[in-house]
Amino acid sequence: MSEIPIRVRPADWRSSRLADLSDFITKGSTPTTYGFGWAEQGILFLRSECVGEAGFQMDGTQHISPEAHAALGRSTIRGGDLLVTITGNVGRVCIFPNGLAEANINQHIARVRIAALDRADPRYLLQVLSMPEYRRYFGRIVTGLAYPQISLAQVRETQVPLPPLPEQRKIAAILSSVDHAIEASQTVIDQLQIAKKAMMAELLTKGLPGRHKKFKETEIGEVPAEWEVVPLDAWIEPGRPICYGILMPGQGHPGGVPVIKVKNIKNGVIDSSDLLLTSPEIDGQYARSRLRPMDVLLTIRGTTGRVARVPAELANANITQDTARLSIRTEISTNYAFYCLQSELSQRQIQDHTRGQAVKGINIGDVRQLRLPLPGQEEQGEIAAFFEAMVSCDEQNRLELETLRSTKSALMSVLLTGEVRVKLG
Repeated sequence: MSEIPIRVRPADWRSSRLADLSDFITKGSTPTTYGFGWAEQGILFLRSECVGEAGFQMDGTQHISPEAHAALGRSTIRGGDLLVTITGNVGRVCIFPNGLAEANINQHIARVRIAALDRADPRYLLQVLSMPEYRRYFGRIVTGLAYPQISLAQVRETQVPLPPLPEQRKIAAILSSVDHAIEASQTVIDQLQIAKKAMMAELLTKGLPGRHKKFKETEIGEVPAEWEVVPLDAWIEPGRPICYGILMPGQGHPGGVPVIKVKNIKNGVIDSSDLLLTSPEIDGQYARSRLRPMDVLLTIRGTTGRVARVPAELANANITQDTARLSIRTEISTNYAFYCLQSELSQRQIQDHTRGQAVKGINIGDVRQLRLPLPGQEEQGEIAAFFEAMVSCDEQNRLELETLRSTKSALMSVLLTGEVRVKLG
């Protein structure tokens, strides 16, 4: 008998194997095994990517022919089936939506069809199997290092806690309502990112709405007639040329100088929670690349094109050879430069000049020659302020999303263990 991954408190709760709640637990197959091809239109076919961290995802679905669907009868799924990934990223779980027609799954997904509906609510079981404790449990029982997997027998033997059915339904309803709020919040964030990208393309080529009447053709496309198109090097403060940083910063030096790596630059900011500290001696050899507040960093090796501004607390920190430091002239808005370098216009040029196979990179010389649009100083500030407002809105939305996720986690830990009982009726 397998363990129950969580501690259940109430005496009136029971436990059950998934096998005792299901008519048949099986996994899918790939249609090529049966000699049938794929189809542009046909029966929906799910890969493991369709069982996402946030539930069922249409991205990654394919279609198979009716003949293949018929041959894969044992892997047919229908609305309400629980799907569990059993290879690779093991233990992700979702419910196949009721509104979709029958579909098929591949061999990396297990289908759990609940038959004992008088004892178990599938929506409740989804919440239980989504708990971090169950993900850790599946992680403990996997076999294989290169390609982790669990067997159907292990899925069948998985133990779940079962409150009385009305309580299951109430718990599922509460947690599902939070899931819907999380999904809605994530949708707002995703749409804002799409809007930001579109506005970047518009404002950095057409300028502020209604501001310009005449346009000219340049090497980067059409821009307002009053604008210039100049190399990035023309934006840089004299005496602080574009440069990369330390070649070999070492493995760490207690109390040393912070060094920013590519991995520390995420979503336009520097994550300072895990910075390498190099020795003062090594830092002294690379005084040229020391940082000042509001310097702009651009990653140039490995993952090229990430951009961040240096905060005040990282004054006099340093960078590695994989990042370039850009000190922007005082007559050019640093914030405008920061957003301009994130635009598709700039990123496309960076990728066009990125070379290499094992380790990709862009040369400093090519960075200096990136061709960028330069409005007047006032318009630079206004464009930057517009994007700052969008970023502020995005940060607020992400904070709200994190709050919802924390709320969901807290509710799961007390409701799914019976520490807090829900009121019925």
